[in-house]
Amino acid sequence: RSVATEAATIHGPLNVREMFCACAACESRDFSLSACGMRAEFGNYKIEYAKRAVPRDQHNTRMRSLDEFAHTLRAGQVQAIAVAPDQRHIEGNIWFVLLLSDAYVASEDILHSTYQIEAGWWVVKAKYYYRVQRSPRAYLLHAHERVLVVNTLIRLPAPVEFDSPRQTPRLAAMLTEPGMPGHATSVVGPLRLMSDKKYNAIESSMQDVR
Repeated sequence: RSVATEAATIHGPLNVREMFCACAACESRDFSLSACGMRAEFGNYKIEYAKRAVPRDQHNTRMRSLDEFAHTLRAGQVQAIAVAPDQRHIEGNIWFVLLLSDAYVASEDILHSTYQIEAGWWVVKAKYYYRVQRSPRAYLLHAHERVLVVNTLIRLPAPVEFDSPRQTPRLAAMLTEPGMPGHATSVVGPLRLMSDKKYNAIESSMQDVR
């Protein structure tokens, strides 16, 4: 294993071996090839090479990136939210929201039933899309307005675009059934469609943009 957890992604050549011993040299972190007093038991260190990390721009901090992203958010855009692991069984790894306002800084604390927003955070007013059909993926807009923290949005390079909306008899019948996620009393049209190809592309980009 690597003698330093972060070194594997920062430095090139590393002295590594399978086990870490507690001799005086190793405890003092002298990992030169001849320093270890238990080489006969644990073997010598060997040199391995790890890919160096791309140097970070010290002026491009995460907070600055958040500010820049917040300034691109406009009312009418569709954005994506990464779903918590314990909720992914509902609709998958991504939820979509329609922004009802530009992003703004909260002037006071906002208390919600499941979370609290602190004054000074970037927030935006939005409504969630509910998936009402699996294939093709079909969404209707939930009627309830929420205030979301901008930092929960996936920082995609451009807003999400749905495919051309269309209604189907099967979906229309489903929406009239009480208790369904897309019940007509809690959602509003028009129907929005998204191909699996587009959804998978957004999903695969999550690791690159978060």
